[in-house]
Amino acid sequence: MPVPLADICHSSDPATRAGCFKLAAALIAALLPRLSPGRARLLLGNTGTHYDETAAELEGYSRALWGVVPLLAGHRAETSGVDAALIAQIECAWRDGLINGTDPAHAEYWGAVRDRDQRMVEMCAIGFALTKLPGVFWEPLTSQQRENVARWLGDINGREMPRTNWRWFRVMANIGLRTVGASTYSAEVLYADLDFMDTFHVERGWNADGPVEEGVKQMDYYSASFALQFAPLLYVCDEVAQRDDAARCQRFRKRAAQFAEDFVCWFDDAGRAVPFGRSMTYRFAMVAYWPALAYAGLTDAAAKPLNNAGVTKGIWARNIRWFIGQRGVLRDDGTFSIGYTYENLFLTENYNSPGSPYWAFLALLPLALPSTHAWWRSEEKALPSSELPSIKALKPPGHIAIRHGGNHAYVLSAGQQPAYRMRHGAQKYCKLAYSSAFGYSVPTGASGDEQHALDSTFALSDDGGETFKVPRQLRSAHLDEARGCLTSSWMPWPGVLVETWLVAPAPSSLAWHVRAHRVTVTDAAAKTTVPAALLISDGSFAVSDRAQQGEKRRLEQRDQVGADSIYTSSSTAFVASHKGAVGIRDITLGSASESDKQRTQGVVVPVDASSNIIAPRTSVACLQKTLARAPGARHILVSAVFAMVPRDDTVGLSTDEIRKAWEVDVEVPKWLEEALSA
Repeated sequence: MPVPLADICHSSDPATRAGCFKLAAALIAALLPRLSPGRARLLLGNTGTHYDETAAELEGYSRALWGVVPLLAGHRAETSGVDAALIAQIECAWRDGLINGTDPAHAEYWGAVRDRDQRMVEMCAIGFALTKLPGVFWEPLTSQQRENVARWLGDINGREMPRTNWRWFRVMANIGLRTVGASTYSAEVLYADLDFMDTFHVERGWNADGPVEEGVKQMDYYSASFALQFAPLLYVCDEVAQRDDAARCQRFRKRAAQFAEDFVCWFDDAGRAVPFGRSMTYRFAMVAYWPALAYAGLTDAAAKPLNNAGVTKGIWARNIRWFIGQRGVLRDDGTFSIGYTYENLFLTENYNSPGSPYWAFLALLPLALPSTHAWWRSEEKALPSSELPSIKALKPPGHIAIRHGGNHAYVLSAGQQPAYRMRHGAQKYCKLAYSSAFGYSVPTGASGDEQHALDSTFALSDDGGETFKVPRQLRSAHLDEARGCLTSSWMPWPGVLVETWLVAPAPSSLAWHVRAHRVTVTDAAAKTTVPAALLISDGSFAVSDRAQQGEKRRLEQRDQVGADSIYTSSSTAFVASHKGAVGIRDITLGSASESDKQRTQGVVVPVDASSNIIAPRTSVACLQKTLARAPGARHILVSAVFAMVPRDDTVGLSTDEIRKAWEVDVEVPKWLEEALSA
């Protein structure tokens, strides 16, 4: 009986060249039965997108190329251990798909590209295929077939494109056309796109997803592995670019090497990334930057300890292992689900089709590296956390990154905002903190705090908790590197101003950080009809709230903090399971008015199922309180927020471990008291 493809994936170690080929071959083999008769479309499911079904089915075919091309390139260069018949089947299938998908007379024709069309995104991988393997995807084609491919791909040059990372997709398409000598290649468009994308750069390799001068404040994994670092690292490998665009290539190399020192802050020792921003269903595409750095020959140019191939390979390999090891990532047939660690449509965007998760194949680029390359010759190494800062300010994205014991990486965040009204954009960019272990949550509905899923969020309600306002666009944001503090402000309603201070933890107590919120009802509120009260809620991270053993029911309330328990009081909320412990404590001091000294109520909210990106059943520890909403009123809440992650989540944290960390006396800095009183 054949071994299920999902089982082969689970048993394959990406850290070795043979294991990586085995994994990639199994993931791609799982797609073969899902290809259409003409091999031009990949049929993986029935969920919808804002673009047409033909483009969605093209997306599946095209994104698989990010794995198919390195697999074929590496196998052609030297033995890979993959069955030759399977390699031949994969090669023929994706070549036939290109031929038929670009043939206007074929039933599976992809259709002509239009302005701002999803087809533009998928042209990127096809351009890469022509660049890397013309012997597979160009030379065997007839003259008519070549003309069809060149015409279809070249149509991108006459169309309007978004002012975002999409411009790289046209660059890659043009490089492919240039490589094969197609007449539809446009040098004018290529260099205009490259010049335009230079306006995205902020500093130290960070790119916004659009022109900085236009106020774009979105820096996420598109700024790194998904596009804006990955694609330039492919560009600098192009021989024509090296010869004719040497100065730009040098800028890209310098920025890429600089970026490593900041980007590593988004990963913990277990290989988990800090989920932040959109397109989280691309999963281990998050680590594609690290092998791309090696592909471009730039690992040695990074700062220590990231100038070691074994270290960067370790980040990459552990991330892939972690994702493949999550029970909901692969279906039984070896295909990807839509989601993060489990199948979950709540977290997705309206552009996520069943084929979208295959952007993850960007991370399979090392298959194209020879066995003699340092990437494969180096032993995988643990992330040397002792050589990395435990607290680091990341100015461009507006983050303060914290590394707690190596097994937990999290960021405090202020200043980012989605560039358009994407689904759950506020939750993906504007929460107060994001965690490699606890992730983030998104709303499942709009009725009550359970559905709003208010983890790592300061939220306000003017209808008694039926609906809540959270920040999506800020009035101001500032990073004070000297004090380790992020400040921000926003207005949930006219006449109500919310100011927040996020203070990095003390190096001796990395499980805690401080938040301070000042809510001011301005005189402008007197001109409007306003409710008499506001309900506020300040939330911790969300943690799995299920018992590890037995019936795995929800954890029970206890009379004190400890392992596998829920605890609440008038000023405290806490919940711990084998996945970790989270909590929040009211530490409001003399800077508050007398009414604010009346303690908040600690509440553990069992948020709606499947709201969290990592765990399907979670709870959030919250402080909640009702405020008067009279014109001129000012209210202050200062919270100490707790998070602790076990080294081994099959064992969890002991009560002694938790209490030792919990009983720390968290102090409010004097400067913060003064700022709140001002």
